[in-house]
Amino acid sequence: MAHLCPTLPHHSARNAGAYAELELLQTLERGLSDAYTLFHSVDWSRGAGAKEQHGEIDIVVVNQGGAVLLMEVKAGEVEFAPDGIYKSYGARAKNVVAQVGLQYGAMRQRLNDAQLPVHLSHLLVLPNFRVQSETAQWPRERIVDCDDITNIVSRVGLLLGPGARDGNTVERVLAFFQNKFRVEPDVSALAGRMQQAATRMSAGLATWVPRMAVPSGVIRVVGTAGSGKTQLAMRLLRDADAAGLKAAYICFNRALADHMARVAPVRATAETFHEFALHVARQSGQVIDFSQPAAFETIASHAIAALATRDPDLDLLVLDEVQDLQPEWVQAMLSRLRPEGRALLLEDPQQQLYADREPFDIPDAVTVTSNENFRTPRALVRLINLLRLTSTEVEPLSAHEGELGSMPFSVELDITGTGGLAHRLEARPAAMGWKANA
Repeated sequence: MAHLCPTLPHHSARNAGAYAELELLQTLERGLSDAYTLFHSVDWSRGAGAKEQHGEIDIVVVNQGGAVLLMEVKAGEVEFAPDGIYKSYGARAKNVVAQVGLQYGAMRQRLNDAQLPVHLSHLLVLPNFRVQSETAQWPRERIVDCDDITNIVSRVGLLLGPGARDGNTVERVLAFFQNKFRVEPDVSALAGRMQQAATRMSAGLATWVPRMAVPSGVIRVVGTAGSGKTQLAMRLLRDADAAGLKAAYICFNRALADHMARVAPVRATAETFHEFALHVARQSGQVIDFSQPAAFETIASHAIAALATRDPDLDLLVLDEVQDLQPEWVQAMLSRLRPEGRALLLEDPQQQLYADREPFDIPDAVTVTSNENFRTPRALVRLINLLRLTSTEVEPLSAHEGELGSMPFSVELDITGTGGLAHRLEARPAAMGWKANA
């Protein structure tokens, strides 16, 4: 039995012509083997604008090799004239010969455009007429009349044949007639859209934190990755630059400093703490021996001592990655603020690189906490929460759900707080189907 696409609804024939087409389609479905697929009422189009053309093919047969047979069914009265075959629809007569030629040419072009140069043939079905001769334009074997209709299955089998099985070709041909697009994900476009969505959604900190009036001028933001801390920093740096104020961005990580140096306003310096400390130490006449194990500690000490004797020089200070800075470094940097200056301290304790860093307070600072993640796919954030990789649960607010793959895995978690591995979680991440075993 052939495959029919799409399936037929009950009582789908609306008139005598449609009934004849339906009966023919059902006969082919029952009579042909599963090497064939039948499509009916196939809409086609080609061109654009003034050259745009549309049409409908009554039946399309595709064999397992991808070869295609187009069938035009003309039930009821037709008129044979010297210049063609005509079918009347009310007061309008349609040239069947021109219609069939247009359909064949359009489908040949469309298949070639789709890089599907498969064999293409055509049958004209006249179930209410007996054709007793043939013409130069219409070979008899391409016409099925009332005498041939009972043998339509064998006629299609002889003309098209089951074909040699070609999985790749036939799948592409079937997708073509099913109007299925073959698309490939554009990773760069997806990343761009995700970045835009994350930027838009995480704009909360950058919107209301700059409006805060803090007597000390020091705001400390403790936020998870993807909460919008970098956007906040950029907002304050741009505002300071636009107002002609002197601003500086200091962090711990070289890669982050280089990134901020590229995107920060031109007049705002962006560097690591040790890079800044080295400049200060050298300006003070210190010679640093980097062959010594404590070279970086020496740089920091010289910079702290030098800053204690210098006048404040900043209107805005942004300190990032505070979780990896020492408290004395932070205090020394804050001493650079002018009387009306402001400082923004950004940190994420969950990303602390050095185990010897201890939490510390900033006198008179106002602390803002944000545990919302707008950047990381929600599925991954839920997994992070489930595995308790952060001390505080992160709220997944990304516009992208994301996938975790299909490989099953298991983890052991201490959910009793006693240090023992009390439970084992087994999961298939794609479905997030977690099961706990005691």
